Amino acid sequence: VKNDSLRCYHCRTELASYLLLEAKKMNVSLIVDGTNIDDLKDYRPGIKAMRENGVKSPLVELGIGKQNIRSIAKSNNLSVFDKPSNSCLASRIPHGIPVTFEKLKRIETAEILVKSVFNVRQVRVRDHQDTARIEVGREEFKEMFDRDKLLAIDSKLKNLGFKFVALDLSGYKCRDNIDINTTCSNKSI
Repeated sequence: VKNDSLRCYHCRTELASYLLLEAKKMNVSLIVDGTNIDDLKDYRPGIKAMRENGVKSPLVELGIGKQNIRSIAKSNNLSVFDKPSNSCLASRIPHGIPVTFEKLKRIETAEILVKSVFNVRQVRVRDHQDTARIEVGREEFKEMFDRDKLLAIDSKLKNLGFKFVALDLSGYKCRDNIDINTTCSNKSI
């Protein structure tokens, strides 16, 4: 998989092509996605790919953002109303490093382990080949300072093939591969 700064563009172009084929088979004339107004504040080349292929974003057109979506979900008793955002696993791999199924599976497993050991919700495990860099939301950062749990996660992640396991002291970054100094707000996004 091509892993450059436009990887999301390439992926969404492929996805849109597939959706267009399926829509045609089903005689569907409109394809929509869940992009919301807050998504436009970040670097999202995948959005451009979807637009180029005619995919509509009704939440953007109506000016609806994440907080509105959460409020609507909560008022409709949906259990996911406060679920943290979760981006594509490929975003945990720095640009230029090939993305493989094995790497994506390792990242997914590592994040599940970190969540279960530390009981945190907002987690990213960045895969720097030999190094797993753990990021957690700032409001949950204090959960990470249990020596026994740190030793346990070190062992578990090394069993996945990482040689080094590090905790990023800056906390969770929403645009890690674009701007390493950009951190998300204290709110779950």
